[in-house]
Amino acid sequence: MAVIQMPSRGKKDETGMITKWYKKTGDWVAEGDELFSFDTDDGSYTVKSQKAGRLVAIFVPEGELVHCPTDVGMLSSPSPESVLHLGRMQFVDEEKPRVAPHADPEPISPEAEAAPLAEPAPLAVVLWETFRWPLLVLILGFTTLGLLFLPLVFAARGFLFSFAVTSFVRMLGGGGAWLALAVFGVRCAVTLPAYFLLAAPAWSSAAALAAATLGRGRRTAPVVYGRIWWLRAAACAAVLLAGMGVELFVSPRLLQLVLARILA
Repeated sequence: MAVIQMPSRGKKDETGMITKWYKKTGDWVAEGDELFSFDTDDGSYTVKSQKAGRLVAIFVPEGELVHCPTDVGMLSSPSPESVLHLGRMQFVDEEKPRVAPHADPEPISPEAEAAPLAEPAPLAVVLWETFRWPLLVLILGFTTLGLLFLPLVFAARGFLFSFAVTSFVRMLGGGGAWLALAVFGVRCAVTLPAYFLLAAPAWSSAAALAAATLGRGRRTAPVVYGRIWWLRAAACAAVLLAGMGVELFVSPRLLQLVLARILA
């Protein structure tokens, strides 16, 4: 998760006013997309996102004068590890009409900010986020390194998920737990059982490979990736595909409902 910030040009007591949001709450943001334009005493600028994600909150509406730098919104990507990477923003000079500081901002209702989502996350993004960790677990079953890295993978995933939920709750209070459930709930409900279903045979295979490698000439049973092993992998793939479909078409609606609850 990344906090979107209206950056400062380095002046003391600098103020800025958002003249236009190019995305609304719930919209998918691709890397390089324009997020918002703002005016300062020095000119007009546009902030672009350097990471992909979903705009989950807008803190400062159009027409409101605030001090720079200040947090104006929140961007969340589908994966829990995204909370470790704050979105970097850049200035782009542009020719836009100035908005007078005394202009009355147009009120934005919670219903307007929680408008229906424009589109689901791109298929390639959801496919990668869904299959990359289970695929890593599967691959580790073909090497002795699985004995070392399988526990590390599970420890890392547990830490990243806990850190993500904690970050949501810290920034948004009690509503952050509901938001974390909407963003990560479907993914974790599908991927965690798949992890364990794949990890059990992967660990056994890695241990057998290690025993054969370190046997120093002693005869050991051959490592066989039999029919049951591949059926288990195919079942995990089917479950992950079903979960990916739910995430593409159900999670955006769930996120919309949670945002409406938080903003109400």
